[in-house]
Amino acid sequence: TEAACGRRSRRRGYIPATITPDRASAGRTICSFHDGRRTGNAWVMAADCADRGRRWSSQVRLVVDGDRLTWTSGKGTASYVRCGRRAG
Repeated sequence: TEAACGRRSRRRGYIPATITPDRASAGRTICSFHDGRRTGNAWVMAADCADRGRRWSSQVRLVVDGDRLTWTSGKGTASYVRCGRRAG
């Protein structure tokens, strides 16, 4: 959305995230992926995560639909929107 991908000074309530085949980071949370496999239109993998000294492991399911990515794990579901590289 324009609000999520707009100039950094105008983004309120959105946390930039970077997701690659090996890891993900959003805010102070970092996850490393392993044992990934494709299942239909989703990727399912194990994730070892850390945030401010707390550590946990989880199964993660990632589904991409156009510019939207849905992340589902034991901690719940979050949706992300892909922004152009020049945004922010």
